Amino acid sequence: MRSALALAVVALSCGAASPVLAAQTWQVEGGTLTVSLDPGTLRNWGFEVVSSRTTAAPGVETSAMLEPPTYSFAIRPSAGGAFVTEGGRVQEFAAGTSLAIDGGLAFRTFVAGTGDALRPVFLYDFEAVPVGDFSEQTLELRTAGDVAVPFVVERAGFRFDPATGRLVARMGDVECSPELARALGQEHLAGQWIGVFDLELTAVTRDPADEVVLEAPTGRGGTGGGGSGIDVRLGQLYGITSQGRAGTYPNGRSGLSASTTSCNAGTETVPWNAAMAETHPFIALAMFRLENGVLEQLGKNWLKHGWYALSSDQCDLGCTPSDGTYLGIGCSDTYSSGNNGNRWDLGPRQEVDPWTGTWVACGSYFDEPVTPDTDCARDYFGSAPDGAAHRLEVWDEDLGHTGAQYYYEGQYIVANESYSWDNIGWRRCTTSWTGGDWSVSDATGGVVPTYGPLVLTWGDESHTVPVATGDGNVILAVDVTVLGGGQWHYEYALYNWRSNRGVRSISIPVGTANLTNVGFHDIDKTAGNDWQVTQAGGQITWATDDYATDPDANALHYQTMFNFRFDADVPPTAGMVQCGIFEPGTGTDFFVDTQVPDATTTDVVVVGDASAKTVLHAAEPNPFSAGTRIAFSLPREESARLTVVDVSGREVRVLLDGAAPAGRSTLDWDGRDASGTRVASGVYFFRLQTDTEVRTKKATLLR
Repeated sequence: MRSALALAVVALSCGAASPVLAAQTWQVEGGTLTVSLDPGTLRNWGFEVVSSRTTAAPGVETSAMLEPPTYSFAIRPSAGGAFVTEGGRVQEFAAGTSLAIDGGLAFRTFVAGTGDALRPVFLYDFEAVPVGDFSEQTLELRTAGDVAVPFVVERAGFRFDPATGRLVARMGDVECSPELARALGQEHLAGQWIGVFDLELTAVTRDPADEVVLEAPTGRGGTGGGGSGIDVRLGQLYGITSQGRAGTYPNGRSGLSASTTSCNAGTETVPWNAAMAETHPFIALAMFRLENGVLEQLGKNWLKHGWYALSSDQCDLGCTPSDGTYLGIGCSDTYSSGNNGNRWDLGPRQEVDPWTGTWVACGSYFDEPVTPDTDCARDYFGSAPDGAAHRLEVWDEDLGHTGAQYYYEGQYIVANESYSWDNIGWRRCTTSWTGGDWSVSDATGGVVPTYGPLVLTWGDESHTVPVATGDGNVILAVDVTVLGGGQWHYEYALYNWRSNRGVRSISIPVGTANLTNVGFHDIDKTAGNDWQVTQAGGQITWATDDYATDPDANALHYQTMFNFRFDADVPPTAGMVQCGIFEPGTGTDFFVDTQVPDATTTDVVVVGDASAKTVLHAAEPNPFSAGTRIAFSLPREESARLTVVDVSGREVRVLLDGAAPAGRSTLDWDGRDASGTRVASGVYFFRLQTDTEVRTKKATLLR
């Protein structure tokens, strides 16, 4: 069976002044295929380019962002094939379409790690053949050699300009096919990333008489407007792969990346400008491991700067096409894993405010300083010291643990985005060492993520609170385990979701409890910057340097999670922790409800009415068999949503979705899902969402 991996739906380049054409058939006359293959990644997977015959010069527009070495091949003018457009967007390739490629590459294959030579792979005078429905398009790179389909291409971003007849695909992923993996006796290589490609086709219409000029889209939003919320969703998250290595196993690092699709579910267009323009979104990736009941973060990437918006309709919202400088209403835009992992547009996280979605180009990482001042032009193009740097970096020692579960998280940061719940989501993945690199892939089928930060599915309860006025929020989750012998283990996970100012300390009231096995976990391997722990005045505190002492201190920045842990001889009770804010501004601390060993001994003074806050009470009874009751309290009348979700993050039942009064409200759950079917025994979470907070409580159903 041939692979059928998903490509983005083709988009149209049509600015306000460009006409949109009705149904037409376009004959392909020629073009260029440009491939960029990373030598280190090739060798990790057991490949090496031993010869090449390039037959075309790479197009400036299509290959500018490809990293060397780059190979460009001409598509023969006599190539058969056509595609059909309707309403200005490509709908399908004509039956029997194939693109004959002049020139090619020869690969030597060997056993990664040992260097033992295997059979060669010749990809000369090959053809690229579209396979499958256009909404899930794959290009198979076919050859007449021993392996008919050695490579497949997926997740390219296409656009079409009817004025010039140019169809351009940017930054698609080149992957090892299942057929080649079987031929090499290394089936784990199937679907593994080896590089990226660009494709440019020139075509003429067969039926110009059928041209009908339709009304072109107008209005581009510009600033996003804020008040409407914008609502750019993380529509798809999939295709996680390793794209580079640094160091030697088992003490090295791998640089991962994943494909993301954004969907404009709002009512206005969203700016999506490239290069040094400041009006574009950002893509953040992170990885986590759940092992022995403890959730820890393993790594994160530098931010991907968006540079072109497609006009696909992968979210079935009805797309109004754009010229690529903005995401049209209802449109979707896919960036391949190779695109998201390309260092050309990866920049430091600290330059972007995750709450406002703003970035200043002048003096940025891409604006190389020029004495005595910066020139506000792009001078630096994203090189990196090794194959893992700036990508989603993870260490060998953290991967491949037997019995552990691995997850990756994607997030879109968009200016003026007021509703952020569906900007972020996660999926489970698997990891295994192959001898040359880590094989990382999705653990389940599909492409749609579970929405919200992963940490909300872990622990006994979690609380989401704003850090300060005009700043984003953090999540504190806690899991308390009975150890026996009068001992309890307390595990806290503090996750910075969207706070720009960050967190520098956490203080937990412990009273006179005796603490042992005190620990801390962050995502780097630098022991010298671990938060220092002290115990005094009935509290245990972890802290790093404040901003005035060291602006580069190891503070908790956005989409980052630190763990704090200890054993205590006191059972849990409801309490409140105090967190110190890292960067200067109004306010220096904030407080979060949670479970603590002792809530009575604390020097914390909370200003204002402590009762005027959102509270999600514990379910009663818990555990339960037939049903349970959940109560919550609101400081004012507001919109609230109370749902039941399972441990995978799947929504099981909606108990409330609408206005709720101030004060205490109580709802019952009978242990059934939305269809009325009794759910299985297990752990479930009650999740309360308001405009500003998300709180969860865990309950156990026993049948």
